[in-house]
Amino acid sequence: MIGYVFTYGVDGFGADVAPAHEFGVYLDFEKAFAKLVELNHEQLKKRDFFEDGYGEGYYPKDDVELAKAEEEENWYLYDKLMRKHIITNEKEINEGFINEEPCFGMYALEEIEIIE
Repeated sequence: MIGYVFTYGVDGFGADVAPAHEFGVYLDFEKAFAKLVELNHEQLKKRDFFEDGYGEGYYPKDDVELAKAEEEENWYLYDKLMRKHIITNEKEINEGFINEEPCFGMYALEEIEIIE
């Protein structure tokens, strides 16, 4: 049987993840995922998550618009173009936290095997 538990991203001087047992074990993925979205909601309002290849100060080499804005030091345009690559769908962001390590201060969902 498969179950789902939560982990929490910590700064533990070597231990980057801690179990979040206080939220229990879920047997239904949809309910567990809904809880994950709820748990991460406040942190997601404070942070930006970018599409693959984009982030604070970097972008794909083939993005000529961003390269030109950076070269010309047109920071207004640069910021405008970068904002196009921010993921705003919370469910999409949380999908990245399934069976992966959570960011500091956020939760992830881990699949476990329950043995009867």
